Amino acid sequence: MINRKGHQKGIAIVEFTIVASVLLLVLFTIMDAGRYMFTAQTLNDITRKAARLATVCQVGDADIATMPSIVEIAPSTFSASNLTIQYLNNSGGIVTNPASNYAAIASVRATVSNVGYQSFSLFPLFTSGDAFADFVTEVPAENLGVLRETKNRTGDKKTDC
Repeated sequence: MINRKGHQKGIAIVEFTIVASVLLLVLFTIMDAGRYMFTAQTLNDITRKAARLATVCQVGDADIATMPSIVEIAPSTFSASNLTIQYLNNSGGIVTNPASNYAAIASVRATVSNVGYQSFSLFPLFTSGDAFADFVTEVPAENLGVLRETKNRTGDKKTDC
């Protein structure tokens, strides 16, 4: 019988390299998937915050997309042009010229669309540049930036977000 023990030197390091490579690939894929889900949740949160701001700010306020509460959490691929705010009537139709049809506004819809995902992984699970699906949040209209009259405040007073 021939002793082949001497011919198998270094086999443990080869096995370790193969197993470690597979485990690292799985680990980085899980991290990339987690980052993808975090980015998706952040975009969903942006719609929620924008819709909330649109219900308490003046109708048609263009500053909502650039407010600190939105910009501070936005991913690097988000810009103000990705956020759309629409004012809806009771039947869910879009109110044309909401500033003059203020009484017709029943709810506010905020939509984030065309935001891409930027992957930094060596083997990205999700292709870099692919756009997320649209994120939509609809909430009932509140004061829409108009303050109610009190004994100290009369007339048409509006908040400026």
